[in-house]
Amino acid sequence: MKPAILAFLALCACQTTRGSAPLSETGEHAPPIDVGPGDPTLSPAVEPGTVRMIDEPVRPIEGAPSSRVWLLDLYHGVLAEKEDLGRRVNTLGRERDTAATKVGELEAERAKLEARCAALDAELKALESKSLELARRLVESELARLEAEKAHLEERP
Repeated sequence: MKPAILAFLALCACQTTRGSAPLSETGEHAPPIDVGPGDPTLSPAVEPGTVRMIDEPVRPIEGAPSSRVWLLDLYHGVLAEKEDLGRRVNTLGRERDTAATKVGELEAERAKLEARCAALDAELKALESKSLELARRLVESELARLEAEKAHLEERP
C-alpha cells in the first residue's frame, strides 16, 4: 500500500483508541463512571452487551411534535377529514338521487316511445293491409276491363 494510506489508517486507529475509556493493566475497559441523579438527560449505566429499549427519545428532538400538540393536530386533521367525507357523502347522495330521478324520467319517456312505436307499427300494418286490398281490387278491376275489352274485340267481325 502507499505510505499515505498507511499513515491515515494509523492516525484513525489512534483517534479511536484515544476517545475510548483508558485500558486497565489487565487490558479490559475501565468500568463506566456513575454520574448519579444529577443530569436526567444522561442514560444510566448498563451492563456491557445489554440492549435497552426506550419508547420515547431520551432528549427532546427538535422538530418532533410533543404528545399533546401532536395528538391535537391529529385530532383536528381527522375531524377535518371526517367533515370532508361527510360533505362528499352528502354531495354524492344528492347526485345519486338526481340520477335516480333522471333514470325514472328516461324510463317513462322510453315507455311512451315504445307505446308510440307499437301504435305506429299497428298503423303501418293497417296501412299495408289496406294498400294490399286496394292493389287487389285494382288488379281485379283491370282484369275485368281487359276481359271486357277482349270480349268486345271478339264480337267485332
